[in-house]
Amino acid sequence: MRLASAYRPDRRALLRGGVAAAAGLAATAARPARAEAAPRSAGGTLVIAADQASRSVVLLEPEAVARRSLAGAQWVWTPGGSLDDLRPEESWHLVSEAKWTRLYGSPAVAACASEGLVVVAGFPDGEVYWATVVPGANPHSVELLPDGGVAVAASDGGWVRLYAAALGPRSTRCAEYLLPGAHGVHWDAGTGLLWAVGGSVLVALACNRSRLYPQLSEVARFPLPGYGGGHDLGPVAGDPDRLWVTTDGHVLQFSVPDAAFVPFPEQARVDHPSVKSIGDDPATGQILLVTPSLDNPCVWCTSTVELVDPDGVETFPGAALYKARWAIGRA
Repeated sequence: MRLASAYRPDRRALLRGGVAAAAGLAATAARPARAEAAPRSAGGTLVIAADQASRSVVLLEPEAVARRSLAGAQWVWTPGGSLDDLRPEESWHLVSEAKWTRLYGSPAVAACASEGLVVVAGFPDGEVYWATVVPGANPHSVELLPDGGVAVAASDGGWVRLYAAALGPRSTRCAEYLLPGAHGVHWDAGTGLLWAVGGSVLVALACNRSRLYPQLSEVARFPLPGYGGGHDLGPVAGDPDRLWVTTDGHVLQFSVPDAAFVPFPEQARVDHPSVKSIGDDPATGQILLVTPSLDNPCVWCTSTVELVDPDGVETFPGAALYKARWAIGRA
């Protein structure tokens, strides 16, 4: 089902209609929820980053950002011995995602690497809840659902999968939705839908969220403005009715109630091409974005983080950041 541009559902209407269109899926009403920040230091909201130079996920204090040093990381995660069966020396190359999230109410991190390893680990112990390897698929984003399922978007695989991770730490049972160029995935508690962005479209997916037999069904799709090339997807922390979407050419916001891409106040200041990740701090409203820089040895990475309102540019010598985000997750 594709929503006509003149149709303007509210969040609950979109949820009800979408589940009705996906035969056999169970509907569960959900309240809109604002994003929740990680435990804050005295300096403010933490930053989580995927650094390809060190092959690690790092959690940074705001003071570390000000000092421009990854050495000031509060927490660093790299694969340990419990993942040896998944050959991280090969599969944990080109870290492509790092998200702060919650695992059954406790802090956790979801991450993946382009060479195939996808993992959800607890914080701060780093204990692996679930992991898998998808060789050749180029996973670009991962999302942990409230019931313990894990959604993965893979660009070369051209799919979004929902894994029944609650079955066990190496469970490979999954539902698959074909999405060419799949790059971003986000669970929206307000609609009870899984959103994903691909090469040319933003899609909303209903999922039955069965712990045993996951299913995915398309609710709606929206063509990306311009030439497409969808990349990042995430919540607008200051407005639970909106999503951040980046493409090869633009930074956009999508309004769920309006079922449309809409203008936003900071658009002229952040609407750059090739933005790999973007988000706003729920505590301050400051925007953080990452764009590749020509002087980085990794051509799709950067050592620089851009901040907007208040403005700033912070450089981490020796880093190859692919994405950096405010450490926010579900309430």
